Amino acid sequence: MIAFVFDQIRAGRINMKKRALGGELFVLLATLCWSMSGFLTKSLSISPILSNALRSLIAVFILLAYNRWRLRFSKIIWLGAFCGLFTTTLYFIALSLTTPANAVVIQYTAPIFVLIFTCVRERRAPTKMHLAVVAAAFAGVAIVFSEGLGGGSLIGNLAALASGISFAGMFFVNRLPGAAPADSLILGFMLCALTGVFYLGELPGMSTLEWGVVLLLGVVQHGLAYVFFSIGIQICPSFNSSLIGMLETVLVPLWVFLVFGEAPSLTAILGSVLIIAAVLANTLYERKRAAAVNQI
Repeated sequence: MIAFVFDQIRAGRINMKKRALGGELFVLLATLCWSMSGFLTKSLSISPILSNALRSLIAVFILLAYNRWRLRFSKIIWLGAFCGLFTTTLYFIALSLTTPANAVVIQYTAPIFVLIFTCVRERRAPTKMHLAVVAAAFAGVAIVFSEGLGGGSLIGNLAALASGISFAGMFFVNRLPGAAPADSLILGFMLCALTGVFYLGELPGMSTLEWGVVLLLGVVQHGLAYVFFSIGIQICPSFNSSLIGMLETVLVPLWVFLVFGEAPSLTAILGSVLIIAAVLANTLYERKRAAAVNQI
């Protein structure tokens, strides 16, 4: 059954390449799945590192099934794997040493680094439009979390920044020649699973509800999310993908509102509107650029 579902996804990927918004749609689906962690993890009493290790272990099997139980190795694939490992590990370190708002906002400097990496590789300057949408989207994230910003340790903030750089690496590396996103993610999740070894003593105390939440996190929030990501990143440019990923900060409070009835503040709504506007502006800009190139 799983193989059949993934065969349909593959067929969709082939067809979607012919459509202008195909890659963006898959990255958006990945972002939607990622955003579920905000309300699901509220039900867990175990260590965040153990939670991440368990869902990573489950995601390994989801991605292996998608990848037809094959796994390749190369320098680029390993580089992508370590980017994934460092993104999650450094993020959890940041959460323990600085405020959650600081960790999220600083991590979402990722599109800035994607833009830098891309411009260096292609030996060109960023366009004014790209600079504008990055500034607008980052300002939106800062506004969403403005009430919790400030404080935290320098080490924690630096860990969040390093997480943002490695997060940018996930988008950038998986677009390089020879990259294999699914293989990189599988290896990265295997490494993430190993980080939970020192917290195995917490397993006997987990309730049935917690096991159910971990299963949902592993299958949907990690597994399916990164299946969608591995498809989308092969079609959608790194910068566009990283910008769409910022919509997670919009979707997290929306999930919390739908599940727990906690309405977002006015500042959070304003910040969310700014992020969405930046993503839409960039999408329309890229569509116009692509159309202009095709007419030449």
